[in-house]
Amino acid sequence: MMANTHAAAADSPAGWRSAALMPWQLIGLDAEFTLRHREQMQRMHRALQDTWIQNARPLDQVAQQASVGLSLNEQRLAHGMMVGASRAGLTTPHHLQPIICPVGDSLLFAVELISTHEGQLLAAQQILVPRGPWEQWLKPGPAPEVPTARWQEALQNLLKEAGTPRSAARENPFKLRLGLLRGSHDGRKGSHLCLNMLTAHALAPSFIVLPLVGEREADFLRRVWTLQEPPLRATRELVMDWGMQPKGPEFQAEARWSEAVLGSSIDSKLRVRTTIDISQEKLQLPNALIQLLQKEAQSIKPDDGPQVAKIYGAWAYLDRGRAWGLEMNDRLYLDDGERLIKGHVVAFYGSGLGLKSPRGFPIHEGAILFIRTGQRKVQIGDTFLFDPTSFPTPWPPVRQPSNASAP
Repeated sequence: MMANTHAAAADSPAGWRSAALMPWQLIGLDAEFTLRHREQMQRMHRALQDTWIQNARPLDQVAQQASVGLSLNEQRLAHGMMVGASRAGLTTPHHLQPIICPVGDSLLFAVELISTHEGQLLAAQQILVPRGPWEQWLKPGPAPEVPTARWQEALQNLLKEAGTPRSAARENPFKLRLGLLRGSHDGRKGSHLCLNMLTAHALAPSFIVLPLVGEREADFLRRVWTLQEPPLRATRELVMDWGMQPKGPEFQAEARWSEAVLGSSIDSKLRVRTTIDISQEKLQLPNALIQLLQKEAQSIKPDDGPQVAKIYGAWAYLDRGRAWGLEMNDRLYLDDGERLIKGHVVAFYGSGLGLKSPRGFPIHEGAILFIRTGQRKVQIGDTFLFDPTSFPTPWPPVRQPSNASAP
């Protein structure tokens, strides 16, 4: 009876499939860093565990109890992950990814809150400490002190941010991924990936942003937790080049901006100047970058239906494509009482055609609709809807989709 009780608790959503804490991810730091500062890292990791997870246990032990088969290598990987019930009150599975990386003259200790079933960066908190005491290969000295108070404050702030209401990520077509044009992980110079990560942290409250580190561990956790829903896929990509030797507190980057469905370039080059606010312990992004992202998000707004931007014979070029949610063979229609127009998606196109939407923005990725019914009635600016017609159609034939105003 006792064994059955334990098994039921382990398999419940409020139990081990609720929250997970990943091992430290070191960016731009070698393995010797872990050997020198193992005690400090363990103390900070344990504080994160006690703040976030109730009755935390290693994933390999709980998986074995729940009869989830793992290979020897998977058991080693799972042993470093702690799972349990979440103290944050989130209703969906999530995990925490702690990260250490050098940025400028500081060392960054960060923790990311990630939606496991969607693969979305929900929130993040970080603290900055001087690099000198932690870089013993430069100047030998006493062991660095753990910033306990600041770290605990950051964890409490993250706990509060977890309860922030969020819109459904899967219903928002604008999903952003950050990449590196080139990268340096030399700990003496700073890490480009660390700067990308800080950029993602600054953008996460306003946009759907995908995490940059820990993808392999997150995929493994999804499999062990038997999460069937696929993770989010990026629809826009911002690739950054932070230069040869980025040094703070001011940084300059060259960004290349593109849509991630067909890989069409949006802007060839974009200059980004950022500053690390030491008092706020975050990266201050320029308003020009925020406005650019907001403008692009409006171009694939989910509430607006696809409009006709160009007509070529029986084909209508729409200002919405895969990023918005259209797929091959999707059936669309327009019925305004006087015109009944039907068609289906036969292809997609990119920014190379140079088309502009009737709404006023350049089209970077759209769909081509073959008009089956009402070819000569299509006009620029027509807005289509998904065709609700069910197949096979009834007999005798009736007008579908039904419209009360239609004869």
